[in-house]
Amino acid sequence: AYRDRSLSTYGSSVLTSPTARSLDLLRKEGYLCQVVERFNQFSMKRIDLFSVIDICAIRADVNGVCGIQATSTSNLPARVKKSLAEPALLVWLQAGNHFSCWGWAKRGKKDERKTWTLKQVKFCVENNVVKVVDTGVDK
Repeated sequence: AYRDRSLSTYGSSVLTSPTARSLDLLRKEGYLCQVVERFNQFSMKRIDLFSVIDICAIRADVNGVCGIQATSTSNLPARVKKSLAEPALLVWLQAGNHFSCWGWAKRGKKDERKTWTLKQVKFCVENNVVKVVDTGVDK
């Protein structure tokens, strides 16, 4: 399980968003990353880049740009479904970029301290159709 002691204060969790946890992990893995969703104050809604991307990340040894949709693990299936239905994602992937949905949840054995775990769902293009290539393993 991905553990980040900086997200806790003396054993009690600090409230953090899936986006904040994702940025923290990406930076620890050497990525340069930026939040690319924006808030529309008139509609009071968050607008994702190309309707699916919350974070863009780059690293010198990885070709293309990594697009990430950050959410809770319980909301992950809905985000995967939304991403598969978005036509712009096909163009994003065909351009040589990467895309995955990251779901965060606190997990752990009964009566033990729960830690944040990450489930990644990766996407690819096959015969000009976006498909889920990897349902991910808790990290």
